[in-house]
Amino acid sequence: MPLYKFLGFLNIALVAVITSPLWLRLLNKWFFHSSNPGFAKLLKALRTLHKPLAFVLLASIVLHGYLALGAFRLHTGTLAGLAFVAAAILGLLFYLVRVAPNPKPRAQLPSGATSVNMPRRRVRGLLLAHRTLVAVAVVLVVIHLVSPWLLSG
Repeated sequence: MPLYKFLGFLNIALVAVITSPLWLRLLNKWFFHSSNPGFAKLLKALRTLHKPLAFVLLASIVLHGYLALGAFRLHTGTLAGLAFVAAAILGLLFYLVRVAPNPKPRAQLPSGATSVNMPRRRVRGLLLAHRTLVAVAVVLVVIHLVSPWLLSG
């Protein structure tokens, strides 16, 4: 099996593992309703793997595309790869960017706290954009698998 094909299968496996904390949590919420502590430990372990595996996925995507095409070309895989890169950037921004908390009236603050020393919060819209772009990227991967040369005419 050529290396680019192996990397393609590896990329699919990585996407499944990287996205599994979200879809396992949703499946549990909608169907299984498990409160097993082992399930919570599994989700925590998968969330820990999420960031490093995302970097591995990005490197593997670039190598897969280069080995398959030999150069940068407009291709369904290129679009899927660019969507994953954009999703990774949004995920990184969600992780790094924090904004000041919503100002509360002084009466609602804990004693001794001011709105200046309250912990900063993450921008939730970035997480939603990250998840949406990952869903778009997965759809583009499916299109890539079904019709890789769709854009070449």
